Amino acid sequence: VTLSEEAGHGELAPSCPLSPHNDVLAAHEAAKRRLSGAVWKCGLCGKQFRSERHLDLHMHRKHADASPAGATSCLADECDLLRCPSWVKRLGDAAAACTEGALAVRREHCAALMHSCAFGPLFAQLEHEY
Repeated sequence: VTLSEEAGHGELAPSCPLSPHNDVLAAHEAAKRRLSGAVWKCGLCGKQFRSERHLDLHMHRKHADASPAGATSCLADECDLLRCPSWVKRLGDAAAACTEGALAVRREHCAALMHSCAFGPLFAQLEHEY
Protein backbone atom coordinates (compact mmCIF):
# COMPACT_ATOMS: atom_id res chain seq x y z
CA VAL A 1 0.00 0.00 0.00
CA THR A 2 1.44 3.35 -1.01
CA LEU A 3 1.15 6.54 1.02
CA SER A 4 -1.28 7.92 -1.54
CA GLU A 5 -3.41 4.76 -1.62
CA GLU A 6 -3.49 4.66 2.18
CA ALA A 7 -4.95 8.16 2.18
CA GLY A 8 -7.58 7.09 -0.37
CA HIS A 9 -6.15 8.87 -3.39
CA GLY A 10 -5.29 5.92 -5.68
CA GLU A 11 -1.88 5.63 -7.31
CA LEU A 12 1.02 8.01 -6.94
CA ALA A 13 1.21 10.70 -9.59
CA PRO A 14 3.10 9.57 -12.73
CA SER A 15 5.65 12.35 -12.14
CA CYS A 16 6.54 10.90 -8.74
CA PRO A 17 10.07 9.46 -8.54
CA LEU A 18 8.73 6.97 -5.95
CA SER A 19 6.13 5.54 -8.35
CA PRO A 20 6.78 1.89 -9.23
CA HIS A 21 6.51 2.91 -12.91
CA ASN A 22 9.61 5.08 -12.50
CA ASP A 23 11.69 2.62 -10.45
CA VAL A 24 14.63 1.46 -12.57
CA LEU A 25 15.43 -1.49 -10.28
CA ALA A 26 11.99 -2.71 -9.17
CA ALA A 27 11.80 -5.52 -11.74
CA HIS A 28 15.32 -6.66 -10.89
CA GLU A 29 14.66 -6.67 -7.17
CA ALA A 30 11.40 -8.58 -7.67
CA ALA A 31 13.22 -11.23 -9.74
CA LYS A 32 15.91 -11.97 -7.13
CA ARG A 33 15.52 -15.25 -5.26
CA ARG A 34 17.66 -16.18 -2.25
CA LEU A 35 18.02 -19.94 -2.23
CA SER A 36 20.20 -20.40 0.85
CA GLY A 37 22.93 -18.50 2.69
CA ALA A 38 24.85 -16.74 -0.04
CA VAL A 39 23.26 -18.54 -3.02
CA TRP A 40 21.02 -16.37 -5.21
CA LYS A 41 18.97 -17.17 -8.30
CA CYS A 42 17.87 -14.96 -11.18
CA GLY A 43 14.09 -15.27 -11.46
CA LEU A 44 14.25 -14.15 -15.10
CA CYS A 45 16.57 -16.83 -16.51
CA GLY A 46 17.23 -19.25 -13.63
CA LYS A 47 20.99 -18.74 -13.40
CA GLN A 48 22.46 -19.12 -9.90
CA PHE A 49 25.09 -16.94 -8.20
CA ARG A 50 27.27 -17.16 -5.10
CA SER A 51 26.54 -13.57 -4.05
CA GLU A 52 23.83 -10.96 -4.42
CA ARG A 53 26.41 -8.59 -5.89
CA HIS A 54 27.13 -10.98 -8.76
CA LEU A 55 23.40 -11.40 -9.34
CA ASP A 56 23.04 -7.59 -9.45
CA LEU A 57 25.83 -7.38 -12.06
CA HIS A 58 24.15 -10.13 -14.09
CA MET A 59 20.80 -8.33 -13.94
CA HIS A 60 22.42 -5.11 -15.10
CA ARG A 61 24.25 -6.80 -17.99
CA LYS A 62 21.70 -9.36 -19.16
CA HIS A 63 18.28 -8.06 -18.14
CA ALA A 64 18.46 -4.28 -18.55
CA ASP A 65 15.30 -4.53 -20.68
CA ALA A 66 13.32 -5.73 -17.63
CA SER A 67 13.10 -2.15 -16.32
CA PRO A 68 9.96 -0.25 -17.31
CA ALA A 69 10.37 1.93 -20.38
CA GLY A 70 11.05 5.49 -19.30
CA ALA A 71 11.98 4.53 -15.73
CA THR A 72 14.35 7.12 -14.32
CA SER A 73 14.40 6.75 -10.54
CA CYS A 74 16.50 4.72 -8.18
CA LEU A 75 14.94 4.61 -4.72
CA ALA A 76 18.43 4.42 -3.19
CA ASP A 77 18.83 8.08 -4.20
CA GLU A 78 16.14 8.89 -1.64
CA CYS A 79 17.43 6.76 1.28
CA ASP A 80 18.11 9.75 3.48
CA LEU A 81 14.45 10.76 3.12
CA LEU A 82 12.99 7.25 3.21
CA ARG A 83 15.22 6.12 6.09
CA CYS A 84 16.41 2.94 4.38
CA PRO A 85 17.78 0.55 7.04
CA SER A 86 21.19 0.33 5.34
CA TRP A 87 21.44 4.13 5.20
CA VAL A 88 20.46 4.57 8.85
CA LYS A 89 23.03 1.94 9.89
CA ARG A 90 25.82 3.74 7.97
CA LEU A 91 24.77 7.16 9.24
CA GLY A 92 26.45 6.68 12.61
CA ASP A 93 28.50 9.74 13.50
CA ALA A 94 27.92 11.37 10.11
CA ALA A 95 24.81 13.03 11.58
CA ALA A 96 27.08 15.28 13.62
CA ALA A 97 28.61 16.55 10.37
CA CYS A 98 25.25 17.82 9.04
CA THR A 99 25.14 21.55 8.49
CA GLU A 100 22.09 23.78 8.49
CA GLY A 101 22.71 24.51 4.80
CA ALA A 102 22.79 20.81 3.91
CA LEU A 103 19.61 20.21 5.86
CA ALA A 104 17.90 23.13 4.11
CA VAL A 105 18.79 21.62 0.72
CA ARG A 106 17.39 18.22 1.76
CA ARG A 107 14.21 19.85 3.16
CA GLU A 108 13.69 21.61 -0.17
CA HIS A 109 14.28 18.37 -2.07
CA CYS A 110 11.84 16.55 0.22
CA ALA A 111 9.15 19.20 -0.35
CA ALA A 112 9.64 18.97 -4.12
CA LEU A 113 9.44 15.17 -3.93
CA MET A 114 6.21 15.32 -1.93
CA HIS A 115 4.79 17.87 -4.36
CA SER A 116 5.51 15.60 -7.34
CA CYS A 117 4.13 12.51 -5.56
CA ALA A 118 1.17 13.68 -3.52
CA PHE A 119 -1.81 15.66 -4.66
CA GLY A 120 -4.95 17.23 -3.32
CA PRO A 121 -5.69 17.11 0.42
CA LEU A 122 -2.84 14.68 1.10
CA PHE A 123 -0.18 17.15 -0.09
CA ALA A 124 -1.79 19.98 1.86
CA GLN A 125 -1.72 17.80 4.99
CA LEU A 126 1.94 16.81 4.45
CA GLU A 127 2.97 20.38 3.68
CA HIS A 128 1.28 21.60 6.85
CA GLU A 129 2.82 18.86 9.04
CA TYR A 130 6.35 19.22 7.71
